[in-house]
Amino acid sequence: MVSGISVYGSREQKKVEAIRAENQINEAPNLSDRSDKIGEEGKGDSDKIGQANGVDNREVANDHEGIVEKTASSGDEQAIKQKEEPIQPEVEPEKEEATIEEPIIEEGIIEETTIEEPIIEEVIVEEPVIEDVPVEPEPAEPEFIEPEVVPVPFAEPSPLMESFSDIFINEKSDIVKKPTTVKEFEAILLHMCVTDTLTYSIVYEGTNFDELLTAETQAKIAKAFDLVFNKYPEYMSFTNRMTYKAKGGSDQVTLTFILSSETGMDEATLIQYREAFFVESMEIVSGLKASGKIYDGQSDREKALILFDWVVQNTEYDNNFAAESYTGYGVYANGLGVCQGYTAAYNALSKCAGLRVEGVGGVADGVDHIWTRALFAGDNMYIDATWGDSYANSDQVNYDYFLVDGDVLATSHTW
Repeated sequence: MVSGISVYGSREQKKVEAIRAENQINEAPNLSDRSDKIGEEGKGDSDKIGQANGVDNREVANDHEGIVEKTASSGDEQAIKQKEEPIQPEVEPEKEEATIEEPIIEEGIIEETTIEEPIIEEVIVEEPVIEDVPVEPEPAEPEFIEPEVVPVPFAEPSPLMESFSDIFINEKSDIVKKPTTVKEFEAILLHMCVTDTLTYSIVYEGTNFDELLTAETQAKIAKAFDLVFNKYPEYMSFTNRMTYKAKGGSDQVTLTFILSSETGMDEATLIQYREAFFVESMEIVSGLKASGKIYDGQSDREKALILFDWVVQNTEYDNNFAAESYTGYGVYANGLGVCQGYTAAYNALSKCAGLRVEGVGGVADGVDHIWTRALFAGDNMYIDATWGDSYANSDQVNYDYFLVDGDVLATSHTW
């Protein structure tokens, strides 16, 4: 009799052993056929049969070792009789083994996978069409045309400018044909102011370019311009730029002076503004005389003080530095000025009132500056109308710089 069944192994092991047992069962000889053969022979006793069957059973059990262990009791006849009967093992239904079909690879034919590259359409960047624009050559610098040489005697000023020159020019120098000194060049430039001549040529015969325009001569010309520019701001505030050119050969040179305005003002407008400024200066003084502020028998100091007050009280310093503020005309027309405009207005009014004055150029507080030398009081007395207007946006007048001597002024001004 079967005393017990023990099961061993994991689920995976059971599955493997079951498949292995099934295969062995299929391969084992058919036990029923074997019983028939034993019956036909009629030989053998039950012990033999039992022994034979026991052997077969052990073989089967050994084949299933690890899966099912069968144990039989010795001397159990009932069990031996049962063993005589052929035992048909329960055959589990065949399980179809999963068949994994290997891909059939035909030799010699290898289908190569084709990877199609994406088609990138080339973007055609069209360059902008640049039409050839004919480039006109830069106009060549106009050839210098030598102005007509002013003959001797020199050009005479107009009646109006002649009357102004009698008022505004302190001293007149003779005009020489071939100026070579500072004073002679100064006379030429002053003559240009009086006659409203902005271009003037001088012919030097018997000399050449190198002999005439030496470094020394050029320094004299520059010095002459500075003197006229500073002495006569009422004239030169309109023509605050000078250039000169020389043209010639081995035995003759023509030297040309050109006065102009840094504002770019054309010649006609420049002359018009300057004449208007002179006329207005005379009218202002006439008005002060009519009001009794300036009168006959009054001292020069008193006249100078009245004019100092008028300029300071009617002018504000232009911190925007407009072009007209550099001229006396800007002081009258706009009530705005810088040092050059203040001094041009004050000197013009002083000369119209009969006072001898001139401008002085130098440096004050580290910047270029111009003020007035009061020749009526001596060669070393000075007036600074610009610094008289030291109080911004106020009618208050600062007299610290009115008619002071050079030693006092030198503490803040250099010249």
